[in-house]
Amino acid sequence: MSGTSGSAATTGSTAGVVGLARRAGVPPETVRRYAEDGLIAPARRSGDRGWEYDESHLEQVRFLTGVESLGIADAALRELADAHRLGDCAAVRQPMAEQVAARLVDTQASFNDSLRQQAATGGLAVATNAKATRESAEMAQQIARLQAATTVLAGPPNTGPCTEGCPCTAAAAATVTTYTFAPATDAEPADGAIVCDLAADGGDMIARIDRWQAVLARATRREAIQDGVAVVFGHDIELTAELARLFAAEYRCCSFAAYSLVIDGRGVRAEIHTPPEGRLAAEALFGTPTDQPT
Repeated sequence: MSGTSGSAATTGSTAGVVGLARRAGVPPETVRRYAEDGLIAPARRSGDRGWEYDESHLEQVRFLTGVESLGIADAALRELADAHRLGDCAAVRQPMAEQVAARLVDTQASFNDSLRQQAATGGLAVATNAKATRESAEMAQQIARLQAATTVLAGPPNTGPCTEGCPCTAAAAATVTTYTFAPATDAEPADGAIVCDLAADGGDMIARIDRWQAVLARATRREAIQDGVAVVFGHDIELTAELARLFAAEYRCCSFAAYSLVIDGRGVRAEIHTPPEGRLAAEALFGTPTDQPT
């Protein structure tokens, strides 16, 4: 009897788990896992309704799902869960800031490695790079969240427990989708931050990948230009119109760059001009030119 009661106190009733999951907007399996792993406080006895969850459990689940979505797991997640339940915002903010910073460094490094690989193998003109491009776009979205969380966590902690307005809770719920490019290491930094709006046009950046691939597969050559990359195509009215549409969409996303089409006797020349910070992203799309800048 006592074993059954202990288990119910840990995981709550089925109805309690489902109800908490619905309020938190997560699958019931997530709540059950948190409860079984001891990441949230045990359920509380609620009269004839049995073992149930209250508002404090809802706050814990929302916090933990936000932290997990930032890529924090295992022992680090448990450390933050324990500190959060103890009601000391300062004890949560410091290790959370350290974990977010570490995740940002690792994810940015993986992102840059992926862009270099795509650039070196011909960019989106190569069909096998489509999957890597989608994964890179998702990494950029994750980096944007980590960057936003880092900024929030730089603020002072609450006195007492984490609440809706504290940096820990705000960082866990960060939904900012503005990716800031890291300064280039081999050139003078540009004036002001170089950013990409990942939510432009409803966040259709990933949806454009197939369209870009179909166009770039028809390129005749890639050329280096002084401040970016150029791709040359044969004369084709429909293809040129599609290039113009894609460039207009890219500008809404990454307005730090300049996009131009040159139509002359040599063909149709599509150019992306970027500051140094954005050069790798441009080459990941178009591929790395092998000739000298023109």
